[in-house]
Amino acid sequence: MNREPNIPVTKIISAACRNFMAFEGLHNFEFDEAISTIVGKNSGGKTSLVVLIKQALDTDIGREWPGKWLVESHDYTESLIELKFVAGGKIHYLRRVISGNTTRDLHLYIGEGDKAEFLRDSEGFAYLKKLKPVTLFDTFWRPYKDYPKFNPYNKKLHFSEIDDSLSYIRPSAEYIDALNLLLLAAGSKISKLSVRGNSYVIENRNGTIVPLSSLALGDSSIVLTLAKFLMHAMAIDEEDNSRVILIDEMETGLSRSGVQVLFDGIRILANRYKCQFILTSRFSNGRINPITIKQPRVPKVYRTHRHLVVSNPPFSSFGKLGAWLSKL
Repeated sequence: MNREPNIPVTKIISAACRNFMAFEGLHNFEFDEAISTIVGKNSGGKTSLVVLIKQALDTDIGREWPGKWLVESHDYTESLIELKFVAGGKIHYLRRVISGNTTRDLHLYIGEGDKAEFLRDSEGFAYLKKLKPVTLFDTFWRPYKDYPKFNPYNKKLHFSEIDDSLSYIRPSAEYIDALNLLLLAAGSKISKLSVRGNSYVIENRNGTIVPLSSLALGDSSIVLTLAKFLMHAMAIDEEDNSRVILIDEMETGLSRSGVQVLFDGIRILANRYKCQFILTSRFSNGRINPITIKQPRVPKVYRTHRHLVVSNPPFSSFGKLGAWLSKL
């Protein structure tokens, strides 16, 4: 009997919740089939919506939340999350009731109309294990490990040396060519990446050639982040993976122009590989299909741990970002 996940999730249609993380009361959200941008201020609920999607599809009955969200963050003790999605060519509707850190009740409908299949609790969890996981880039489950950037919690630079960064970039000629086309189409100031011996080098548009490891933090972050997004997008077709990619907190420490390069790169990837991106941003201008988070409840964990509520980082120099981090 094949126990490996074998059903790819191809689209998230909508989500809803009641009393979940930053959301008090009932909230509903609908997503575009290509790109949806969750827009809101810091501590405004953007991550909560990303986690909602991830948690809805989680195969575990219990979940220990980073920061003890469901235990410390709210006055209420029970949460409801719902998700409508497409997997294996069928529409699915999932309803999950969470008490504390444990799912108390799970309903899953597969298909529509009279032919819909209904699974509950253990049968539902057994089915969820058949789904191939959606891809998540974030700083909630794995703080500052998904992006080569600053770690504001220890106020140190979290940028791997070139040897540790090779996992972001495939050495194959096909992949390097695809990455260079992506960087060019997204408007990056980097003209070309190539392999010389055991090292990666960058050719800038002004003709200068430098090692990838010597690039400025913002420029290297753009290259490595797009490289990682491309790697996962290419694997969708190669390995028949789920076509949903969730992205949270990719803007920190980047200039406005650098952020725009990433968004343009995501738009190109969504179109080329027919995948769905659901990502967060603090700004609505120029964002694709924005979903604005309005007036969510400020979680108790933010009210009692004020260091978790921070102002937006500066979109400027390395020095100004360091000064901003020193105030946390």
